[in-house]
Amino acid sequence: MRRRDFLKTALAGGIGASLSGAYLQPAWAQNPIKIGLPTVLSGGNAQYGTQAKRACELFGKEINAKGGILGRPVQFIYEDTASDPATAVRKAQKLVEKDGVKFLTGTVLSSEALAVSAKCPEWKVILMSTINGAGSLTAKAWNRYFFRVNTSGPMGARAVSLYLAEAPMKRFFGLGSDYAWGRDSVASFERNERRAVGDHFGWHAATGPDVDEREGHVFANNLMVASDAYTRPLLQFEQPKALCERLSKPQAARIDGNVYVRAAKPGAAVPLVVWSPATTDTCLAPAMSLEEFRRLAAGVESRGRYLDHFHLAAGFLLPQRK
Repeated sequence: MRRRDFLKTALAGGIGASLSGAYLQPAWAQNPIKIGLPTVLSGGNAQYGTQAKRACELFGKEINAKGGILGRPVQFIYEDTASDPATAVRKAQKLVEKDGVKFLTGTVLSSEALAVSAKCPEWKVILMSTINGAGSLTAKAWNRYFFRVNTSGPMGARAVSLYLAEAPMKRFFGLGSDYAWGRDSVASFERNERRAVGDHFGWHAATGPDVDEREGHVFANNLMVASDAYTRPLLQFEQPKALCERLSKPQAARIDGNVYVRAAKPGAAVPLVVWSPATTDTCLAPAMSLEEFRRLAAGVESRGRYLDHFHLAAGFLLPQRK
């Protein structure tokens, strides 16, 4: 399916659901279908909002020339959020209450989408994400008015981690942006039974390490920051139970000097680290603190630090007001 065809189908389907059958009434046949875009049109992220606006202008011109959707013209209304979640909510509310839109899209930052999505049940308006990557949008913060057609950040990180865990390289470095998507940064290492020989998915190069050789990683001097919406371990080492007896060596040869930061203390059931291999039924063992992690795996994190009630701002860790 071509991109234009997909956009047309997604908009038509989402708009039809949001109008709750109102378009079937002949008296409203000529009223426009209003779509609101609270998007970034100024500042450093304007390129993304500008792309969304141009795409909607192109789609609107094309679909209206063909008679619109279900006989009704499509009208896009744009508002500049300036990369600010509070402004995004205010502009989205204006689109809903003053302009009468029933369908929102075009949010650029995950922090904006989280703020706007939280108000959608109150407004009874659909928000369709096409770029926002924060995993919490379809997890902890999800509501029935939010839809996502793109992949989330955790989905992409999962795919990358599977490749890196089995790649011949041993050292990696990652950078994350200073907003919701980047702050929910975690590290995950997984060792599974897939092999270079006979693999039909193309994950392994012919010279890549086989299952028994996926070890020796160095994970040191990293900063892992999680927002208060993130309720999973910050560091995970995983392997299936079937490999536990066969592969008794850890995947990492050195884990030290890492800083673990949480915006708030999570619930008692959320570990800081998940470790494997471990002498448990699942081959996994949770560590609720760095002290527990050091007891689980000898020699790890002698220089590691844990901080909570902090947030990352402009590259600096700042304590939050309690």
